[in-house]
Amino acid sequence: MSFNDNNNELFWHLHNNYVYLDNAASTPPFRSVMEKVLNFMRNYGSIHRGAGILSELTTQQYEEARKTMMKFVNANSERDAVVFTANTTDSINKLASMYPWNPGDKTLISDIEHSANTLPWCKVSQIEVCPTNNALEIELDALEEIIKKDNKIKVVALAGTSNITGRTIPVKEVYGICKKYGVNLFIDASQMAPHHPINMDYCDAVSFSGHKMYAPFGGGVLAARKSILSHIGQAPTGGGNVVYYTPDYEPVYQEVPRNHEIGTQNGVGAISIAAAAETLMQIGWDNIENHDKKIHEWMIKHLADIPNIKLYFPQPDCETSIAIFDTPTVSPIMVGDYLSRHRIGVRVGTFCVYRLIEKLKRLSMPHEMVKSLAISGRSLPDEYLLLRASSGLMNTENDIIILANKLKEINNGSI
Repeated sequence: MSFNDNNNELFWHLHNNYVYLDNAASTPPFRSVMEKVLNFMRNYGSIHRGAGILSELTTQQYEEARKTMMKFVNANSERDAVVFTANTTDSINKLASMYPWNPGDKTLISDIEHSANTLPWCKVSQIEVCPTNNALEIELDALEEIIKKDNKIKVVALAGTSNITGRTIPVKEVYGICKKYGVNLFIDASQMAPHHPINMDYCDAVSFSGHKMYAPFGGGVLAARKSILSHIGQAPTGGGNVVYYTPDYEPVYQEVPRNHEIGTQNGVGAISIAAAAETLMQIGWDNIENHDKKIHEWMIKHLADIPNIKLYFPQPDCETSIAIFDTPTVSPIMVGDYLSRHRIGVRVGTFCVYRLIEKLKRLSMPHEMVKSLAISGRSLPDEYLLLRASSGLMNTENDIIILANKLKEINNGSI
């Protein structure tokens, strides 16, 4: 598959004269994904339920998609399994609720985790936090010291790649520490999956979403050890994942992984995420990572020296092309609106990493103020908000230049 600095042919449809720089939130579909989805819908039937030929064909494609995702995460069929979910948040909630917790068990997270990799663990276990350093990176010695001292820590849950800093953690080394102390490692790979390879040899569970890897059809994946997935715990149940229930309402579950796929499965989501995974593997991770590095270098080159623009994490060796910036003299919301009117799409907000924002900007909001905001329906104050430009495989240096020129116009009073 050809790959260069302009890869528009990979995509089903891109709007002319529109600079899309919100790929860390959601990505447009690959052409290969749309073709697979349309072909799938021509012969759609009930998955694992009907006896007709369309049901058989649909079920076969669904299970082939599962095999593709096993390959995508380098899973071992004797050891691991793939569960199709709605998205990463759904996956983490499923994993947290099924895990065999004992009273007092803990989950260790970092202080820069997305709320999706924080709140589900809070509902089922106690939380221990590993502080990051001044560069918002996890230090392995600090991580090991916490795990070593506390034998109640059963799960370490970390983002493989940050949706703010763009940095990727040393997964292999973290996994080595976890195994040393008999702890399971979960990787939130939402930002990692479209940019870097995932390897189940170095984690016990991983999840990611199709809509962040060029398959925006409501599909997600939870890949985990079968020993973990064999537990049901408080995970959702009802139809689809059981074969029978006794007169006293004791369910008899399907085998792993179907014991966690409740109701009628989202065949389109599974087919689309598998098609995207195949395309990413065909492009090649070296090509993808090189493209990311070039885009990130262009972001630093064109954005770092604009007056009244504060660019965070301008590391030239960043593995993922994300630019986080602030506009101290103008409301970030107004900046986002101005860019939108000029056909540039970025993200404005806190990106669901509230502790990171507070740490980065040295802020602290009293609990009473948070409650009053929720009651009134108002958004967080401007000082909590940042702007994020995140690139995908369709972006070029010219896209970054267009963004930079519009930010310069804002400085000149055009807003």
